[in-house]
Amino acid sequence: MSQRYYDTAILGATFLGIGAALHLKNAIVIEKGGILGEEFIDSYKVCTWKDINRKTESGGHFERNLKKRGLISENGDFYQGPAMYVASEYLKEKPVELLLMTEVIEVEKEEGYYHITCYHTKGFETIAAKNLLDTTVGGIGQKRAENVEMSKTLNSIIYNPNKCAIENLSYNSASGLYTYVMPVSAEKSRQEAIEDLCKKEELFRNHDMKISSIAPEFSYTLETCNREVNERFRWNPSAAYTNPVEAFDMGAYIAERTGENDLA
Repeated sequence: MSQRYYDTAILGATFLGIGAALHLKNAIVIEKGGILGEEFIDSYKVCTWKDINRKTESGGHFERNLKKRGLISENGDFYQGPAMYVASEYLKEKPVELLLMTEVIEVEKEEGYYHITCYHTKGFETIAAKNLLDTTVGGIGQKRAENVEMSKTLNSIIYNPNKCAIENLSYNSASGLYTYVMPVSAEKSRQEAIEDLCKKEELFRNHDMKISSIAPEFSYTLETCNREVNERFRWNPSAAYTNPVEAFDMGAYIAERTGENDLA
């Protein structure tokens, strides 16, 4: 298999990553999972609204598009699941090379390029890129993420027919769903976290509630950061932003600032 060369490789098909890719001429997005925006969608993240001016025209358009479809309520709740399909619509208008179900095994810098060793359905492949934008929460091929404070939760959708209230339970007026947010210590695995959640069965039963669905991924909270890992290699985790619109807008802003130049 011949090696592919790109100006920019984006790690993570996050809302920030897609926002950036749509505004770069020669970019590839590499995603370990099978969907877009996993950091908000598969985590059942409870999003909050920020009433600020968007940095880019496309960020504002994305916001208006979601509102028009009823995916952002009047009080700022987000129904983020369908937002993935809205982002996909932009990809139809401006195709972006996207590798899903692809694991990044190693990242090495050599002769002015970052060589990214990947594993996907066709086996191993090495992709070369001048610039790297890592939008994942944990960071790939770098250790800067280890020095950033973050908290994680296991979120679940709760069947709550009587509209009861308990601590850490929130109602989303855009989706009509109740989300229970359970804090999880950093070292706990998802299996251990699920066991802890199941121990709360009596709490839910006493309020006539049932667990409808458990998030496939943890939800993370951390401060926004745009860190230089190496020359032309930046880490800007999409999960650090408050909602998909803010993350998408930041990705577009990074791309517009980059233009034909290196990542800044």
